[in-house]
Amino acid sequence: MINERYETETVSNSGLGALSISPMTYRRYKDNQNQESASFFNVGSAVHCKVLEPKEFNDRFIIMNIETPSPMYEAYIKALIRTRPAEAGDMISQMQLSSWIINAHAESGFKWSSDKVWENFNNDPKLKGYYDILLKAEGKVVLSESDGKAIDACVEGIKSHAKASELLYGHLLSTTNNEQEVIWRHPKFPKFKMKSIFDRLIVNTAKKQVILVDIKSTSKSVYDFKYSYKTYKYYRQMALYRQAVIWYLQDQKLNPSEWTINVYMVVTQTNGYGTTAVYEVCEKDLLLGEQEAELLLNRMTFHFDSDLWEHPMEYYTSDGILTLSLDADI
Repeated sequence: MINERYETETVSNSGLGALSISPMTYRRYKDNQNQESASFFNVGSAVHCKVLEPKEFNDRFIIMNIETPSPMYEAYIKALIRTRPAEAGDMISQMQLSSWIINAHAESGFKWSSDKVWENFNNDPKLKGYYDILLKAEGKVVLSESDGKAIDACVEGIKSHAKASELLYGHLLSTTNNEQEVIWRHPKFPKFKMKSIFDRLIVNTAKKQVILVDIKSTSKSVYDFKYSYKTYKYYRQMALYRQAVIWYLQDQKLNPSEWTINVYMVVTQTNGYGTTAVYEVCEKDLLLGEQEAELLLNRMTFHFDSDLWEHPMEYYTSDGILTLSLDADI
């Protein structure tokens, strides 16, 4: 049944962002959430991991300390990794070996013969070394040596920034949770299972204070972050996170009106210097974010109930006609 989607599918800020582009974009986002991330997002994820879950870093990421080969040899080696036979070493039959290297050659697009490319691969220690590292890295995100240096710089930049260090490494007398996932119900749209993942949640029971901290990585100046903040609507994300915190407090049988909730964003620069800034999201922006989220959740309700995703809601409610308006927010 269509309404089962409310219980089987979670809705996050990222999902609302996809819906704001188009309903079909949202469906593709939900169907392809496990696709490989772009390099920039891999670096950002690595910074998160090294700050918030350092013991997990080596299980999730590997630093590539060897020169990347030419694009065609890189494609060839990746094809060898992806299509290699289940057996290893001398256990590979001649037929399997022949099929393996021919298929990898076809995928890489070399004009040289398959035998020539295979011979070059076996005789070049750099190519073999690259293969060995990729093989070792299976299941992990591969980062370049320069990525590794940028990640370390970000971590050091956070540690050396007084407020960022306090937010991400301090508050030891409070209850702190890193990368905490919360499934919650929106007060105005309770049918949805909302999903939020807090980078760091600090709960000080004595002061009745909750501090919500979110880490953002940027390749641009951290002092120009307002452009990303507006473009990617991070204020809406933080507004939803605050609502999730309110739900969290209520779930703990606490009265949110008696608590102070502070929302901070720690922004670190991935250009190798690790410059870091801390921003507090103002109340006006949080209220705007709540309003925008509600408009999108209203649209989401229509698509969940109708199971129509090819066009925006207005297409189905206005005979296929959409309205242009400079005043339209979403």
